[in-house]
Amino acid sequence: MRLLRMVVKGLKPFEDQTLALDLYARDQVRSKAPGNGLTHLKSKPASHIYTHNVLCLTGINASGKTTALHALALAVGVLRKDTSPMLSSVRSLSAFGPKLQLFLTFESKQRFYLLQSQLDAAENDNADESADPLEDSTYKFSQEYLWLYPNKPLPKTVLHDTDSFKKHSKLIKVRGLANQSLGVSATDAYLTQEAYDYLSPYSSIVLPYTKSNRTPVGILIRPETYFPIVPADTIADPVLHVFDDSIDYFHIDQEDRAHLRFAGTSQEVVLSNMDTAGLLSLGTVRGSRIIKAAIRVLRTGGYLLIDEIENSINKELVRMIINLFTSTASNPHGATLVFTTHYAELLDLIQRKDNIYFLRRREDERKGIQAINYSEAVKRGELKHSEVFLSNYVKGTAPKADELKAMRQYVTLQVAGQEHHA
Repeated sequence: MRLLRMVVKGLKPFEDQTLALDLYARDQVRSKAPGNGLTHLKSKPASHIYTHNVLCLTGINASGKTTALHALALAVGVLRKDTSPMLSSVRSLSAFGPKLQLFLTFESKQRFYLLQSQLDAAENDNADESADPLEDSTYKFSQEYLWLYPNKPLPKTVLHDTDSFKKHSKLIKVRGLANQSLGVSATDAYLTQEAYDYLSPYSSIVLPYTKSNRTPVGILIRPETYFPIVPADTIADPVLHVFDDSIDYFHIDQEDRAHLRFAGTSQEVVLSNMDTAGLLSLGTVRGSRIIKAAIRVLRTGGYLLIDEIENSINKELVRMIINLFTSTASNPHGATLVFTTHYAELLDLIQRKDNIYFLRRREDERKGIQAINYSEAVKRGELKHSEVFLSNYVKGTAPKADELKAMRQYVTLQVAGQEHHA
């Protein structure tokens, strides 16, 4: 299963409450050699569709990057398994409204599909009478429709246009019974009574079409914002030494005790796992978690989503993580890494333009956040990605000069002990 395009409606901070992301190569694919950061989709008949192995979401603070990443995690979860945990976690985020609509274009078993799902917030039956009944609630699927594209090459123009995809496709499944009058004439698309009764309100009708022998793994890694942070299990020596070569080995036994030896010494140190927080850096623990998650995802051709990839990890190690996904040796199944970042220099680690999204707030705050594909906004290929970001070439990718000036003035006045009036 490969997610190719995602449109989510109901995200309150975004323009028109809508976020659209493409996970396929929109631009021309000039190099088809292995290691170009793309995976060619084998379909019958052949279509010239490639998926990105790396996708970057970048923007200044409070530009919607984390919300976009959670929306993508939800989309992947809908396609790959029972999504109950993810439905609950995104409902707790204030950016997600009481109703969501998902339009997911994907490939499965060499065929192309479009899934349209509506999710409604379900009231929390255990909520206090004085509390918001939707607080800490979850989503349930209320309406769903699934279209199948015919056996012919899929043009990118159709792939990029939801209405066009529907027009050229056949409606093959509807979440409902034929006697429910959902306005669908294709009676064979409705569920049988048995299937309808069996289907969980937290599972999509799409699962029989995406289920395979190697179900893609989807993992979301958030920034580490609390202390102490300790490793969950043993850190393999090759991974440990990349992030911290001052320790020879680190092993956790069945009683949750940590065994480690520092380089240049012969004595093993044994202590509780919690006590290792002062010995292992945050970057070492987080880096090892990322590598462990990457291995799981690379084995299945799944999705690794990392919020603030640079958090506690330096640029060269971020380059190493990206290279794990662009190399066919470590990524034989076409797994996808999606990450957010504030740091412009990381954009220069990415070769293509169409796998970078700038998230920005409009000058008119009431219009909400936009997600702009780099290749759509910037036609000049010779510009460094980082310079485009930092120069505010695409308006809204750098802090406003007057706001920076005002903050510097505020700090100066505070240091001088003077009262500041806005």
